[in-house]
Amino acid sequence: MVELVKARSVPHAEVLPGYMFVQMDLDQETFHLVKNTPRITGFLGGMNPQPVKETEIQNINTAMTEGASRPPPRESFKESDNVRVIEGPFANLPAWWSR
Repeated sequence: MVELVKARSVPHAEVLPGYMFVQMDLDQETFHLVKNTPRITGFLGGMNPQPVKETEIQNINTAMTEGASRPPPRESFKESDNVRVIEGPFANLPAWWSR
């Protein structure tokens, strides 16, 4: 039996689209409960998922909060303009602006 104790709505922000984070005591029953939930395809790590560090969850929450409160940037680029990515996994790679 699973009991939902507390739930809260969070602003929609596409920080990690397609991912859902759950805080749970992982055992065989809860693993299969989550795995068999509609639109859940699996766990990161497959049959041996690893916990996400609390600091990472805090960083994600901060990014979601800032993304929800930060106005969208004004675009001053034209299609195909060369741009430089300064953060993230694509930092320092050649890039072109595309909408």
